[in-house]
Formats: sequence, C-alpha cells, structure tokens
Amino acid sequence: MILKKFFFFFSFIFIVLQVSAQRSNEVADKAIESIVGRWELQKVYAGSREITSNPNSENSTWIEFNEDGTYRQQAESIEQGSYRLNENHSVLYLESEQRKETSSAVSLHNLTEYNISMRDGVLTMQSRGENTGPTKYVYARATAQNESENK
Repeated sequence: MILKKFFFFFSFIFIVLQVSAQRSNEVADKAIESIVGRWELQKVYAGSREITSNPNSENSTWIEFNEDGTYRQQAESIEQGSYRLNENHSVLYLESEQRKETSSAVSLHNLTEYNISMRDGVLTMQSRGENTGPTKYVYARATAQNESENK
C-alpha cells in the first residue's frame, strides 16, 4: 500500500516536471515575426468615434511589413520606409523615406509612433505623441487572394 502511494506520488511529480520542461522549451511568437505581411485597413477611430467604416470599398488602403525591416503603405499615396518594433512596450516606429521640411535648412525623416496590439488576424495601431490625437487604425491581415489583386 505504501509502495503504491509512493509510486503514484513519484509518477505525479515526474509528469509535472515533464510538462513544465516542455512549456519552457516552447518559444513564444514574437510580434516582429507576426507583423510581417500585408494588412488592409478596416476602420479608423478618432477617440471613441468611428470616422470611417470599410475604407477599402472606395480606395484600397493597406500597409505591408517586410522581413528586412521595411514597409510600404498605400493610403492617399504610396509611402515607404523602415520600421522598428519595441516588443516589450508594443510600440511600432515607422520612419518614412519622404522628407519633412522644417523651418531650418535641414529636412527630417518623418517618424511616427504607434501603440500596437495583434490578435486573431487583427492589427490595431493607435497613434502616440504630443502632436497627434487619439487616432486608432484597425487592420485585418490580407488574404493571399487580396494580396495578389493589390500588387
């Protein structure tokens, strides 16, 4: 009887250790890997008010993130540049190649920051910074068919 209890206890401990070892070997998906691909704009919010629904019905608006750290975006015009992602704080930095003229003789790259979240094929980007209002962009991952139509 005591031997059976000892065997059961030992088996239980072995199973618990085995499961925890397997979990520690699992590598969590990184946001930088998940963001790669084309995303189509679905909705735009100014604060809590939706200011557009299904903008793709009139004009194809999308953003595409490449593995090499570059992006392309189709909105009013095509924009491209580089991106960085702070995974710890879920902050996306987009640096456009289009120059922004300043009052001095120096032109600057246009850097924009967004708080982001990704869940179930939806990318939400909320603008950050002192000069921006609380604008939120909701994108859905593009399907392979949509990607080939838009290229």
